[in-house]
Amino acid sequence: MRYFPVFLDLQGRRCLVVGDTAEARHKAEVLRGAGATVDHLAALKSAEPGYTLAVVATGDERTDIDAARLLASLRIPLNVVDRPALCSFIWPAIVDRDPVTIAISTAGTSPTLAILLRRRIERLVPAAVGELAALAGWLRARVHAALPEPTSRRAFWRRVLEGPAGKLAFDGQTRPALALLRQQADEVMRTRQVEPSPGPAVPVPLRASASALAHYVPGSDATVR
Repeated sequence: MRYFPVFLDLQGRRCLVVGDTAEARHKAEVLRGAGATVDHLAALKSAEPGYTLAVVATGDERTDIDAARLLASLRIPLNVVDRPALCSFIWPAIVDRDPVTIAISTAGTSPTLAILLRRRIERLVPAAVGELAALAGWLRARVHAALPEPTSRRAFWRRVLEGPAGKLAFDGQTRPALALLRQQADEVMRTRQVEPSPGPAVPVPLRASASALAHYVPGSDATVR
């Protein structure tokens, strides 16, 4: 394994994107989607400290090299698009099923292959899987209270996620999958005398926050983001 995969929390962190190209604009958009504060410059004249990472995508080899040399002094993760020899990190092909994120890298050897793999995985992992993970996270503390012993807790989650709820999610049936997970978690809580999770039996179908899950009105088709 040439590169170690890691997921960064960029909420509120400053990131730098250099280049007036479609690739640079796309990279800036993805970083903003991850919560970063992005400084997007058409060209780099000086290297200022304070950035968590930097991406260079000018489309010109000489300009890319000069920008990489300037940024080297900051000692921050640097990606120079299509120039792996100048990179200290690889920008992966991303499957976003928030909060589930899958990143694919070929260590810079074949970005096209990484994109083809991403497309295959996107077909295998529908959006409902992310919704299932969001609800599992929302229920996690109560399930932990009901099943304080780690072995029992892991067995519960394995049984639920490998069972009908997980199958429904992978089939793309978001609402039935979430409802079944909610039902199974509440049954365990009642058995162990832990207060069941608040809110309706059928949780919000799409990209739900904990608050939205608790206050979702059944029958509404509104998307909560």
